[in-house]
Parts: sequence; C-alpha cells; structure tokens
Amino acid sequence: MSDITQVVRALCTYRPGGNGGNATPLAVDPATMRRAFAAVLDGGASDLEVGALMTASMLLESQRAAEWFAEIILGLSDAIRVRMTPFIADAKSARVVVLPNYGEDLFPAMPLIALRLRRMGVRVLVHGAVETHGGLFNCGIFREFGILPTATRGQAERQFSENGLALLPVTLFSPGLAAMLSLRNRLGIRTPALALANMLMPVVDTSTRALHVLQIEPWLKSNLADQSVVLETPALLVAASESCFSAVDCRANFAFRDAEIGSGWQSLLDSDCLSAPMGVHAERTYDSTAGQSDPRAWATWTRLRLEGKARMPQLAENLFACCLYGCGYANDIHQAKAMVAIETASLAAA
Repeated sequence: MSDITQVVRALCTYRPGGNGGNATPLAVDPATMRRAFAAVLDGGASDLEVGALMTASMLLESQRAAEWFAEIILGLSDAIRVRMTPFIADAKSARVVVLPNYGEDLFPAMPLIALRLRRMGVRVLVHGAVETHGGLFNCGIFREFGILPTATRGQAERQFSENGLALLPVTLFSPGLAAMLSLRNRLGIRTPALALANMLMPVVDTSTRALHVLQIEPWLKSNLADQSVVLETPALLVAASESCFSAVDCRANFAFRDAEIGSGWQSLLDSDCLSAPMGVHAERTYDSTAGQSDPRAWATWTRLRLEGKARMPQLAENLFACCLYGCGYANDIHQAKAMVAIETASLAAA
C-alpha cells in the first residue's frame, strides 16, 4: 500500500468527536504523511492520487478538526522545507518585513501596508504573487504603482535592494508548492497548500533578522503556533480568517515571537472590527469598493490612503503598527501605534 493510499484511507475513516462522542484516532504516522506529500511535490503521484489526497485533507478542514489538520500542515511543511530554496535578502542593515500574498478572498489592505512600510524605510518582500486569485488581484494593485512580479531571483534581489519592495512568485523558491497551489483551479477546492503558504518563512537575511508575517486561521492557532512550521526567527502571527481584512464582522489577534528575546508568543493587539468597521465610519468606501473586481479601483483606494485623504482601515493600521514593532523600527507596540497616528495626522494635514 502506497503512502498516499495509507493517508487517504486514514483521513477518510477519521470521525471528529461531537455530541459527547469520541473522535476516531488518525491512524497515520508523521513520516508517512511527510512521504505522501513529498510524492505529490516531486511529481510521483497520479492525478487520481493527488485529487484523493487533497479532497480527503480538506474534509478535516471543513470539520474543523484542528489537531489532525495541523498534522497535515506539518507533514506538508516538512516535505516543502527540504525542497525550498530560500531567498537571500541582503538588506544592508535596513529593517525587513516579509508579507504573504496567497489569499483567495481579497486582502486589499496588504499593498497599502507594504507601500507604507517602504515609505518609512522598511524593505518589504511579498511572496506568493500570481499563484492564487487573491495574489493575482494584489499584483494588479501593485502594477498601478509601477511594481511588477519578478521573473528571476536575480531580478527580485535587485528590486529588493534598489527599490525596497519586491514581489517574489512562489515558483522562484518552491516550484512544487506552486504546482500544488494551482490545483485550486483544477479541482475547484482549497488545498492544504494555501493554509501552509500563508505561514511560509522563505527569507534568509544576511544583515539583519527579517520579520515574517504569518497568517493563520484562529481555530488552528493553538495547534500550529508552537510547532516546527514556525522557524526560530522573528515572526508576527496574525490569527484571522482570510476574509477578515475585507469583512466588517471579524476579529483578529496579533502575536509576536522572537527567539532571541524569549521563547513564547507575546500578544500585541486584539482587534475587534465590530467596534470599528475597518476604520471606515461615515464613508462606506471600503465596502463599496470590495464589491468590485477591478484592481484599478483598489489602487485608487490605496492611493487615497497613502496621501492621507482617507483613513486607513483599523485592522490594517493595527497590522502596520505590529510590523513596525516586530521589525525593530519601534521599541514597543505603543510607540509603533503612536508613529502610525503621527504619520497619518501629518499626511492628512499636508
């Protein structure tokens, strides 16, 4: 019996606990899980096997089986890590923030955050780019600001060094993961690759320690936050649903960890968007634009906030402040929030 067959059988026979019942144990060991995903990444699995593995994996996500879905993510993470070619970022002592760009729902505040960080002298690497619908959409927004996805690693290194912001397609550091992400279009369902991609840490910084921003579903946080998928490098964990940054009714928690100053996660902010609907009060620009599938409309939305002519969404402001603290630009989160407020006020007065 192949590794993929064993994993599919185990996933399909698993039953979560509920209504007082006991959950069925997931009868597959981590090594088998890792080998199954390695076969997919290396092209050693048939289309039927790949489809069965992806479908069975996502059944656990739909059941919110956090413990066992985390095992899937960890197995996939181990298989990808040994096949990934990290990006070498020589930032010449500049602050560095690494942002993911894989969301299926739009994450329209991400280009705004990246552009504001660059304006404050922080170098930004955005990984993901064009492998998912949300990534492609955000590339359209960046294009309106003259920033295009890079075609080679050399070009990415030059853009990062000279312009302070580079879009790095996942194909340039993990072709196998890119192929797995593309299965979304072929199969019509999400795959574990998307959940993992938002937690990737693909940068090795030779001059300073880059801050990796990781996005995770809240129901998975307790099962993955302290696992090996999060490497020993500064990380900002955003526990929020993928639609959180374009929805009104949502919560997001921001936690920071730096192994050099402590082993645990430091809770920075807990955003409740019910009390401040994305920072858009009287105007409904955010919500009305969110219904459009035009990157140029979002680019206009972004430009207005870069120029201080409209308020930045509250959730995005909090993420921006956490990035400033996490990359060492501010000494603490309170100073970071004050910097954001001062910059916003100065732009509005200009």
